[in-house]
Amino acid sequence: MTKNKDRKQQIRARMEADGVPYAEAARRVDAEKPAVPPEREREIRWQASLGRITQAEAETLIAREAAGLPAPPQGWRSVLPEMASTYRHPAGDVRVIEILDARTDRVTAKITVPWQDPEELEAGYRADMAAGPAGDVSSWDLARIRLGRPDLVVHQLGWETLADWMEWPDRTWRCAARPFGRRHTVRAAPLHPGQLTIGTITVWEYPGGKVVADEIVTPVGLHDHKALDAALDKLGYTVDRWEVLPGRARYGAALPGHLAERDWYRRARVRIVKETTVGAVDPQADRTFRAGETVTITSAATPAARSCGTAGGTPQTSTAPTSPPSAPRSWRSSRTSRRPGTRPRSPPPR
Repeated sequence: MTKNKDRKQQIRARMEADGVPYAEAARRVDAEKPAVPPEREREIRWQASLGRITQAEAETLIAREAAGLPAPPQGWRSVLPEMASTYRHPAGDVRVIEILDARTDRVTAKITVPWQDPEELEAGYRADMAAGPAGDVSSWDLARIRLGRPDLVVHQLGWETLADWMEWPDRTWRCAARPFGRRHTVRAAPLHPGQLTIGTITVWEYPGGKVVADEIVTPVGLHDHKALDAALDKLGYTVDRWEVLPGRARYGAALPGHLAERDWYRRARVRIVKETTVGAVDPQADRTFRAGETVTITSAATPAARSCGTAGGTPQTSTAPTSPPSAPRSWRSSRTSRRPGTRPRSPPPR
């Protein structure tokens, strides 16, 4: 709505300046719209192919930049309608995390957590993550770690963050955000400090921070995520990914339900009716599908996929082109032919 209002104002201003009808002024305004650089468009679509933003949000970003909306600070990679912001309170003892309207900087949600020294946070995370299978801390995680993992704290507000955290001129750190589709968080930790196994699992429900499950479980290895998934499954929840927290703890955004009991996959052959360009999975690159092309789509799920909500959770899909069929097959062609006037056979009793 705001975009259409701004466009009408531009058209009326051009009518008064050039003395032309509304239609001609609209044509001239549209002709002056800056095009999105190909590198920028590829970057946005790449973020969508990685799952950091959806395809719909990627199209929104491209449209906003093509419309010539105000540019964000240098280095900012997103202009989504909302964003998360974090900074140290002037009092110095708390960290403030807010959800802002990207256009007006109006605060829509806010939470505070105790302030922790970035050096101590980094040392605590490195001690735990160095003992893991990866054995290191990536630069992607390091920025969030030194900020106190605001990407996890915003889950309590019902939001999730996207892309990188960038420092703004007002000394705040900001990141694109969107509403979060989950209401539960899980923390798994040792039963006593110093233990090398997970012994307790606690589940919270937000908003409100109500504890809905708090159980002592059979000891689980710190890096045995499969066994940790099974222990959480007994409480009726599942997670997509476990995050490392200081103190040998683990964190995850939970979804009510149980693990799938078996592997499954489905294959479907579809025909493209309209030419479109999307981010392909394998290889991870943009691909254009032509009208009339036939594509085979494979959806698969493992026992780690969710069996509640949508069937199979979020399946992994891959596409492979196939040659068009020589002639469309009718569902009647698979039936056994029979003589006119005869009745079809009944299926044998089971």
